[in-house]
Amino acid sequence: MSTPQAKPGVAIPEDPRLPQLAWALDWRRMKSLLNLPDFAASDDYRVAYIRYKPGTNCIILYEFLQPSGPPVWVYAKLFAEDRVPRPSDQTLLSAYYPEHRLALVSFPRDLQMPSLHLVMTPDQRGKVLKHVISKRRRPGFEPHWGTWAPIRYKPERRCVMCGTYEGFGNSTNSYPPGRFYARFYAGPEGERTAQWHRHFAHLTRGKVRIPACLGYSAKYRVLLLQETGGKPLPIFFTRSTTKLANVLDATSRALATWHGLTPPPGASPLPSPAEQLLAAASTIQSLLHDPPVPPSDLARRLIETAPSWASEPSLVHGDFYHDQVLIRQGATARFLDLDELAVGDPLYDVANFCAHLRLLVVRGEMESSRAQWIGARFVEGYQAATGRAIPQHHLNWHISASLLRLAPWPFRRFDPKWPQQVRLLLEEAYKTGSEAGC
Repeated sequence: MSTPQAKPGVAIPEDPRLPQLAWALDWRRMKSLLNLPDFAASDDYRVAYIRYKPGTNCIILYEFLQPSGPPVWVYAKLFAEDRVPRPSDQTLLSAYYPEHRLALVSFPRDLQMPSLHLVMTPDQRGKVLKHVISKRRRPGFEPHWGTWAPIRYKPERRCVMCGTYEGFGNSTNSYPPGRFYARFYAGPEGERTAQWHRHFAHLTRGKVRIPACLGYSAKYRVLLLQETGGKPLPIFFTRSTTKLANVLDATSRALATWHGLTPPPGASPLPSPAEQLLAAASTIQSLLHDPPVPPSDLARRLIETAPSWASEPSLVHGDFYHDQVLIRQGATARFLDLDELAVGDPLYDVANFCAHLRLLVVRGEMESSRAQWIGARFVEGYQAATGRAIPQHHLNWHISASLLRLAPWPFRRFDPKWPQQVRLLLEEAYKTGSEAGC
């Protein structure tokens, strides 16, 4: 059977219960449904994000980058035969095509985040603002709220907006000028994240910093954070070895400090390996159909050989990799995104950092030798900071598990070479797992 193509060289997975997936990823068919601007060619749009549940549903985010102004976003939600949009969602849909079981939603409307539409509507955004900022500080924010622009969006999950605050005279009620981020959530996890930011605001001062929480609205599920400042860690990946080594040492020391903090009340354990790895294996199998190694076999072997923790359960970042780190002058590391904070084996974070380096190699964004050096230096710095040696088989097990979880990532971003990249990540996971004795 030939593999469907979205455009030359871009494969589409075959899913008997979601046959409209081929339609939704084919620009020739979708162009008329997406209502493109008159001046836009189909190639000006791209698939920016995919959330795929084999045999159940799929969300596809289409992005159009305007010559000026914020991006235009439309997302499609595809349903299996026995599933259709809920009646309560009908008013939020831009369109629904029953023959394809495909619903379209244009940003800022979102089936799970109705507050996005409010905050993007000039005469409604104040309803959200008054639930986030205290009354005495609200006048300084009101003139600037309308200038905030969306910068990152995962439909029916999260959206991040960024804006610049110019201050409010010399009033003690104002915040210092700077950039601020509003994080919108589809579920109640934003309230938990707000608690984490408040809890660690002072405990980490001078060692590892996190963005300050300025407010949270449970009603609208929006978290307001102040920018911590600094340069993204990946900027240093191409710098001199000496400069990069100093930055990596600072990052590993900061992570060791983080792991040494007392977990806050209410922090949950990390998801079980079975829960994460079997789900990843199922997705990989659906994407490739003929994977180089059976992903479910690797998942089961990893589950059966899961090592016991080398130390007491620690505070874990939960999604730690290079894009979650900012570096300030003096090589001080600052961490972003506490949404996945948990309690568990600290090597979960260390291995996830190393696995993402290998993802960069697979995507052709970094030389293999450079990635190996960065990973080794980071692990060496972490061991020095904690004063504990890491058993290599223990680290390899975690890296293998991280690679298996990461393997569907190229498809989620609909990279033109996603089948090849998914295969390479799976092979890398299998090889590293074998080195761990799995």
